[in-house]
Amino acid sequence: VGLETFAAQWVAGCVRFFRSNSVLFALSQAKALSSAAVREVYADSEKRAIDHCERFVRLGQSARLFRAGEARDIARAMMILSEGYNNPAVLQMAPGDALHRELGGVIARLLENTDA
Repeated sequence: VGLETFAAQWVAGCVRFFRSNSVLFALSQAKALSSAAVREVYADSEKRAIDHCERFVRLGQSARLFRAGEARDIARAMMILSEGYNNPAVLQMAPGDALHRELGGVIARLLENTDA
């Protein structure tokens, strides 16, 4: 699987996640301001997700598939970008449409090793 294909699949997977959890996210975001417990769960979940992405980035870097750079920061960028996929326009996009291609291209460019 090439980088463009991976990136398109990453976007599609994130969109599926947000689509299937949209009610949970709406409720928890509404409670986040008033609930330390909800904020703690969010922070812990985000840290674990970034840890997984960081490992993924490090593996890609060691195989020279991904660009050099601070793996944690690249992983954090991936997570921050994916949080934007919980957007009505993204949640309604069709697989392979222009928006999907653009979002996949952003992830591909974030990871792309132009020295390889």
